[in-house]
Amino acid sequence: MEQHEQKSPEQQRYIRLCAQTKKMYQAQEELENVQAGMAHGNDPASMMQLGYQLHKAHQTMREVTNSLYVEKKELEEKHPEFRAEALSFGKSQQQKREQSQQQGY
Repeated sequence: MEQHEQKSPEQQRYIRLCAQTKKMYQAQEELENVQAGMAHGNDPASMMQLGYQLHKAHQTMREVTNSLYVEKKELEEKHPEFRAEALSFGKSQQQKREQSQQQGY
C-alpha cells in the first residue's frame, strides 16, 4: 500500500496497536531491569516499598500489553494484509536507520 493512500479506521487502529504494544513491551523490560537492580539497595524498608510499587506497575503493564496483543491478533485475523504491510514498513524503517547510521560515520 502506498504511503499516500488513505488508511481505513481499522488500519489506523492496527498501526496504533502495533506501536503501543512495542512501547509497552519496552517499558515492561525496563521495569524488570529496574526491579532487578533494586535488589542491591541499602535501605531495606524503602527498597521493599519501591519494589512493591514497581511490581504493581509491571503487572498493570503486562495486563495492558496482553490486551493490546489480543486486539492486534484479532485485527490480523480479519485483515492479514495489515501484518504484511506492518512488516514491510518496519523493514523499510530499519533500512533507513541503517543508511543514516552509515552516513553518519
